[in-house]
Amino acid sequence: MGETESREKIIVAAVKLASGKRLDQISTEALAQHSGVSADEVRRIFPDCRALSSGVFQWTAHNLMAQIEHAALRNKPPLEALEDIFHLHVVFLVSHAALPLLLLEALAIPEDGKALRQQIGKLLADYEVNLTLLLSLARKDAGVRPDLDPALAAKLFTYLTQGLAMRAITGKTSDVLLQEGRKVWQQYLNGIRA
Repeated sequence: MGETESREKIIVAAVKLASGKRLDQISTEALAQHSGVSADEVRRIFPDCRALSSGVFQWTAHNLMAQIEHAALRNKPPLEALEDIFHLHVVFLVSHAALPLLLLEALAIPEDGKALRQQIGKLLADYEVNLTLLLSLARKDAGVRPDLDPALAAKLFTYLTQGLAMRAITGKTSDVLLQEGRKVWQQYLNGIRA
């Protein structure tokens, strides 16, 4: 198994094991057992909790953004693509419920928080540019209100997904999050649709 595959297996194991725990509470042995990677390899790839925390963020950003990019490029009308993207967020959250808390914990680490905040800020800025483009296309197609501010609507979209992430931290069940996600999307759509 190559390092990239080992790295991903360790991160996936960490996210699964993190339910109700912090990353620094997960032993190397537990990561090795659940990932199928030797303890020595775990230590080599992630020498400390900060490295693992950074890996979790990078894995999350890569996987979520790859799914979102795929949804955005499926030759659908802009509002349908936006809906697919929103629901991808909800499903990703439900599938990886420990992630929001792990990312918040990583932000609280004094040495790493600043760098992670910068990474998240850049990711959000790039993401909102893409959402703004979709919303601009929807306005051009008369799918949304003509007075819609696409950049502001993109920010609202990210606030909604972040709010659902916070709800996941409070222990909401998958069914509740999926149900709330559908309702939240419908309200958002009602507010922007022409």
